[in-house]
Parts: sequence; C-alpha cells; structure tokens
Amino acid sequence: MALKYDTGKIISNKTKGSGHKKKKAQPLVINPREEWVIVENCHAAVKTEEEHMKLLAMLEKGQIVPNRAKAGTYALSGLVFCGKCKKMMRYNVRSDGYSTNSIKACNKYDHFGNYCSNSGVKVNILTDFIDRGIADYEQRIIDSDNYINTDVIEKLERIIREKETQLTKLNRALSKIKEMYEMEEYTREEYEERKVKRQQEISALESELAVHRYEINYDSREKNKERMKLIKSFKDIWSSESATGHDKNMIAKMIISRIEYIYDKGTYNLNISIQFN
Repeated sequence: MALKYDTGKIISNKTKGSGHKKKKAQPLVINPREEWVIVENCHAAVKTEEEHMKLLAMLEKGQIVPNRAKAGTYALSGLVFCGKCKKMMRYNVRSDGYSTNSIKACNKYDHFGNYCSNSGVKVNILTDFIDRGIADYEQRIIDSDNYINTDVIEKLERIIREKETQLTKLNRALSKIKEMYEMEEYTREEYEERKVKRQQEISALESELAVHRYEINYDSREKNKERMKLIKSFKDIWSSESATGHDKNMIAKMIISRIEYIYDKGTYNLNISIQFN
C-alpha cells in the first residue's frame, strides 16, 4: 500500500466529524490540504518521498477499474430493491458508462432455478413516487403529537442550556464548600448550612430542567426536528440543476432506507413502497 506515513511523516486534521447515519454526529468534512497538520521525521522512513511518488504513479497506471465503478453513483443507487425476491436492483448502464435512466429487470434465480419475473422500470416513475412520499412523510411529522414549531424548540433549547450551565456552577460551588470545610475555612455549622442551601438550589433547578425536557420531548420531537431539516436539504438538492447523482444519492440515503417495487409488464400493474429511516 502507498501509505504517506511510510516516509516518516504523520498527518492529522485531514477530516472532522463523522457523518454517521444512525448516530448524532457532525457531518463528515474533508479539510483543505493547507489545514492538515504534517509532522516530519516522526519515525524511521521506509521509503523516500521520491520513491513514494513513483509508487503512486505505478499504482495509478496499473489500476483496473470495475465496470460498475466506471458507471458512477446515481440518485437511487443502493436504494431500489425487488419487491418479490428482495434483491437489490441496478441501473441500466450503457457501455460508455452513461445511465439509460431506467432500472434493470430483476435477474435473480432462487435455489430451485425459478426466475424472478419482476420487470424493469423507468427511474422517473420512482422519483415521482418519492417526491409524493416525501411530501406525505413531511405532513405526517407536522400532524404528529411530537411535532413542535421550530421557534418554540429553539427557545426551550436556549432555556435548557442556560439552566444546565447554572446547574454546573452550583455543583462546582457545592464541591468548593466541601473543600473549604476540609481546609477548616468553615465550621461544621457553616458547612452544613451552606451545603443544604446549595443542595436545595440544585434540586429546584433539576426539577425545572425536567419540566423543560418533558416539554421539548427530546426522544421524539428532537428526532422530528432533524427529520424536517433533512427533508428541506433533500428538496433543495433534488431540485438543484447543479447537484450530481452522488449528491442526490447521499441525501436520499439519509432519509430513505429502501424502495421496493413489483412491476408486471403484462398487466401494467405497478406497486411501489418506500421505507424511511
């Protein structure tokens, strides 16, 4: 492998965030090269810089790119599945790597040699269905008991942050009172009096926080708030003429887990279902 640290360097700060799909995390961002932290001579070099560049050139020259990789990523790549056999469906791609804007017919055989007869379908039929599905999904969130106006959420979040800061300060003050008593700065009576007062203030603040957290209902309303942000991003990217298939695919996978369809060309009967994350 052509690893840069084999030249004796250690490189850090190349990225920030993680963009994890199922965990709360900052989006993955690749930092500009000028922001990388490169430390020279951290260990014995396995190769020189010149040898490293020659090796990269050799690897690039001899690299074999699979046909599927040449095809690139399309808006619905990895999201469309056969409703009969559950196999992932693929785009129809020309020999020059361009998509025909259609999904290939399912060609899977089961263990008994039976052929899945699910037909191919035009991509625009699926995207029209997705647009309607996203609109319905957005309306269900708005209509649910766990949806709350964004302005109200932001106000509650600000109050919670302020009270959490106060709570941290009170806990520090309580610890400080104990330290002062241990240093014999307070008498036993003074220590008990101050300790009880701080504990009462902490208890009252924790009760207030519990009420505000119940009002905002983090477990469901916070998730719906994030969903609404994703839906807006989805609409912006999918309606943008400059967005690439990769851009559309990335945002689609953050909202949609899978799209299944069954299409019978003989009867023109088409059933589509969509599952959201």
